[in-house]
Amino acid sequence: MIFTQKQLHDQLSRLPGDRKELYMEKQIGMWVRIVNGRSEPVTFMEWAGISLLLTHGKHRYFQTRESLESFDELMNEAWHFEADVGKMSWTPKDERYDFFDVKELLTTLSELHARVLPQVDFLRSHDWITSTMVGVSLGEQSYVSVTNTQPGGMDRQSQVRLFAMATGKKGEITQEYYEAISANHSLEDFTEEKIVELFQTIVERLGALLEAPSAPCGEMDIVIATEAGGVIIHEAVGHGLEGDLQSSSVYSGKIGQMVASPKVCIIDDPHLSGLRGSYKLDHEGVPSERAVLIEHGKLVNYMHQHGTAEFLDLPPNGHARRESYAHETIVRMSNTYMDNGPDAPEDIIASVKDGLYVTALGGGQVNTTSGDFVFKVNFAHRIKDGKIAEVVRGANLSGNGPKMLKEISMVGNDLKVGKNGIFVGGTCGKDGQSMPVTDANPTIKVRLKVTA
Repeated sequence: MIFTQKQLHDQLSRLPGDRKELYMEKQIGMWVRIVNGRSEPVTFMEWAGISLLLTHGKHRYFQTRESLESFDELMNEAWHFEADVGKMSWTPKDERYDFFDVKELLTTLSELHARVLPQVDFLRSHDWITSTMVGVSLGEQSYVSVTNTQPGGMDRQSQVRLFAMATGKKGEITQEYYEAISANHSLEDFTEEKIVELFQTIVERLGALLEAPSAPCGEMDIVIATEAGGVIIHEAVGHGLEGDLQSSSVYSGKIGQMVASPKVCIIDDPHLSGLRGSYKLDHEGVPSERAVLIEHGKLVNYMHQHGTAEFLDLPPNGHARRESYAHETIVRMSNTYMDNGPDAPEDIIASVKDGLYVTALGGGQVNTTSGDFVFKVNFAHRIKDGKIAEVVRGANLSGNGPKMLKEISMVGNDLKVGKNGIFVGGTCGKDGQSMPVTDANPTIKVRLKVTA
């Protein structure tokens, strides 16, 4: 079904309410798993829908429909919402919004599946690897978002993801290791070389973990390598800087205050090209915007949607996102990273007498009210007398986000920003909604507690 900007403008202009928000989308998801060398049937999901939000003072009207064909019905029923008729503050252009076709995605899935299969055989050729699971997934989302204050427009996102996990056993020790490649674009970054590298990394690191001693416990210097990604920044810091959590966040009311080491700059930028968390328009139709959140240790901004920005008398900065048309927007991160600092990575490692060098982090938990966090370490080495030593296993990192920010003593200069840098992609859950994100940081040094 094709819509024009003028048609949407005319429909919204006649509706009641002082805030009017129309969102339409079409999504498709398809994935295939290869479990212990055997490909399962392709799973396919497709859906489309519309949501309409009207507000007038404290009164709210939110309705959804599971079909784009229900557009006129939804517009007509909105007149049951009793409110003044608000004005439109923008003039429509002659733009057409046409949703995607699915045929190209099926071809892409088939091609990526074919590239991956030989590497599954490589995993299974090692007799100490007891089980494997590989997944290939693709998603396409087209959405149109307009409000009475924003002309909005259409944006399209393609999500491509490859993950592989293997479990190994040597003697009494059983370990598993996981790696993934994900992006917001076509197959151009899923080259044969990168796929081979992913599977070789799994074999090498899993083998090393099966022969590694347990990690030491206690408080010590931790060096987090840039290849580990910025999940610790995303979880321990980023959520506390989302505008809709400011009533309970540890960073509430601290704009203009020093909340981190002067070496720390934290940015969220949905406008970066080709990353899993990237988009041109947020789900309120606001153009995506690079948001500097912490600048040389000082808290200078939060991520905002319309409502949180209005409360603080600030403009929205393009961080309103929703999982689907059936959800209302909330403030979400996109591509969150700590920017480069002044220190060389080799100097950071050399400064540690006894600690850990972390090159892969797993999942974590954070309390946004207190800032306390715990993260699993997927792969790490000991550092002894300023040199990287043996691999260790079984470590978890715990600490407090605000305390950690202030105690980051060294920040590397080795982060490359953009799709050619190491931005680790994943899926972030919040308030029952899941969204694609990426995170990154340069090599950093901080003192944290290590537990088994």
